[in-house]
Amino acid sequence: MTTIPEGKWAIVTSSTENIATTRLAYCGITESHALVTTEKVQAGKLDPEGYLQAAKKLGVDIRCCLVVEDFHQNIIHVIISCAILVTHSIH
Repeated sequence: MTTIPEGKWAIVTSSTENIATTRLAYCGITESHALVTTEKVQAGKLDPEGYLQAAKKLGVDIRCCLVVEDFHQNIIHVIISCAILVTHSIH
């Protein structure tokens, strides 16, 4: 994360803003201006709204975004948003 310039990355999470910022701080990650939390979307994580909102905050077309997703049920929503997808399974 430290090699990606500010304004070029976002975080979309189903966590609340308070939990997300606390966990990011614990990991030493400064908060992105494009942090999309559960309070900032109407449809929730199982909808492409969060990804689309993050792309808009970054000022880029969603089709130019790379999404790293760890939850298999969200994969279809990334595909619907037209973003490029990278998956990571944690078992």
